[in-house]
Parts: sequence; C-alpha cells; structure tokens
Amino acid sequence: MQERTKGELKLKLFPDSTLGNAQAMISGVRGGTIDMEMSGSNNFAGLSPVMNLLDVPFLFRDTAHAHKTLDGKVGDDLKASLEGKGLKVLA
Repeated sequence: MQERTKGELKLKLFPDSTLGNAQAMISGVRGGTIDMEMSGSNNFAGLSPVMNLLDVPFLFRDTAHAHKTLDGKVGDDLKASLEGKGLKVLA
C-alpha cells in the first residue's frame, strides 16, 4: 500500500486483539486513536440495536442472497445506523 500510494498511506497491522477486545477497538475508532477496525456485526449492537438482525439464524438462503441484501437498501440502512455514531462502514 505504501509503495502504491507513494508513501501517502501506511498500514500497520495489530493482530490477535493486540489493541484490545472488539469493544475497545470500536471505541478507539470512534475516539480517533485507531484508524480502522474489522469486527463482526454483533459487536456493534450496543451502538445500533438493529445490527442484531444480522445474527438471526438462517436469515439468508445462501451467500448470494446475503450479498444481494447487504449490497442494497438494507445494507445502506444498516451502515447509516452506525455512521452517525462516529463510524464509517466500509463493507
């Protein structure tokens, strides 16, 4: 990444909860001390209870159904529910 962006972007990985558990890292992103974090949808339910919907068993028929749903209006609504809380959802 650094080479492709001519040094404009640098990526430093912190694996295995080095910076804390999911909640601590989400707080870090919201507070600006962590730039990016990847976590399961269940970890965001405290900020947006609607995220609990994604944990319903057999919600999607298959992977294609999940992608179609989450890449559409439903996904946009879920993202919007977090973006007003100091987070920018990338995927």
